[in-house]
Amino acid sequence: MNLSCKKNNIDVLLVVMILAMAFENFKIFNLLGAPIKITHLVFLLAILKSLFWKIAKQQFTLKSLSLLFLWCAIPLLPVYRLADTTEFFKTYMVYLIMVFFMTFSYSDYYKRFEENQKKYIYLFLWMMLIIQILGIIQFICMNFFDYFFLEGIWGSFQFHSSIFGMQSGLYRAYSIFHEPSLFGWMSTTSFAICIYVKRKNYLKRFYFYLFQLFNLIAVGVSVSASSLIMLLIIYIVSIILESKKPVNFMVNIILGLIVCGLLWRFTHIFDSLGRVNNEFSRSGTSGYERLNTPFKYVVSTLENYPLLGRGLGQEGSIDNVGVIGLYKGVNNSLFGIFVNLGLSAIIYLSYFIYYFIRKLRYSRDYLLLIIALFGIYVSTGAYIALDTFVVFVFVLFIGDLTQKNKQHLIVKRGN
Repeated sequence: MNLSCKKNNIDVLLVVMILAMAFENFKIFNLLGAPIKITHLVFLLAILKSLFWKIAKQQFTLKSLSLLFLWCAIPLLPVYRLADTTEFFKTYMVYLIMVFFMTFSYSDYYKRFEENQKKYIYLFLWMMLIIQILGIIQFICMNFFDYFFLEGIWGSFQFHSSIFGMQSGLYRAYSIFHEPSLFGWMSTTSFAICIYVKRKNYLKRFYFYLFQLFNLIAVGVSVSASSLIMLLIIYIVSIILESKKPVNFMVNIILGLIVCGLLWRFTHIFDSLGRVNNEFSRSGTSGYERLNTPFKYVVSTLENYPLLGRGLGQEGSIDNVGVIGLYKGVNNSLFGIFVNLGLSAIIYLSYFIYYFIRKLRYSRDYLLLIIALFGIYVSTGAYIALDTFVVFVFVLFIGDLTQKNKQHLIVKRGN
């Protein structure tokens, strides 16, 4: 089965993978109580296609098989003591999809991505712009016309009921996602990608400003403090990266100050930051549940299950950790990985830290993508979820373009 369009080398699975980012709240059907989404199907097809090709070519390596065995085995070690085996195996199945894709399919689909990199990047950015326009219309309709535009848009296929919430007297936009913070971090990721690809000459100036304008507005209408903080951090880092170019450095500082000043004076965008300091220290608030409560979960987990953690999918009052704070799970993936895996999480984190350091050796600009990914995972506890994984993969694809181009230049200079 050929899923590629040979005429223009556009891979259908890659296109669907990118478009699937917009369908986070759309389920095709339920299986054993778990939603099956477009991302599940597209990653399974990608894995099967890669495995078929590798079996035919006999291109398995001892290193890849050894790593696969390691990644598959670690979460299985505490199975003997888990209270909720059903949730464990549902989570473990998603985990396996992620592991198999990274082991056997990532390199194959990166090559296809590289063949038409600009088309895929523009597809993502245009898709985000459409989603953001819907979110802006939604924000206006909810706050000025009391009409909840897009609520229940997927009908019986909707995975999660819409969570719009209110901050500073305003309803928060979520567009077609299930909640505003996700809409916010998707927009900050798009913001970081725009800066990154513009610096690598993959994005024309007009489109850069067009996409960035809507990225800024989208973060504003999401009224998400975490997204606004990450957006500011990304912009500050982008300015620092321009320090070797005095003109660009000063222009970016002045432009940033002007924009922030105007937004602070004439909008309520920065109002969400006013509650951050109070929330982080006040039990029951969103900020507290995103930082302090997850830390308490980690402490309790390391006291009770230090080496292997609670186990995948283990939440609620089912073990010695129980429920801490408002939610039965951890709403911060960087803490959640230690809750699920205990000290064995260091193996995973060390692997990715080493991976990112290698990337930074080729380009300091890669730091923008790292911050964008960091912003995603501190904003959600769902690190074993294909909705976040598909964004993670796409960001890695874009980052790998830099390494490839830099290696090519080194070889060319050496000759």
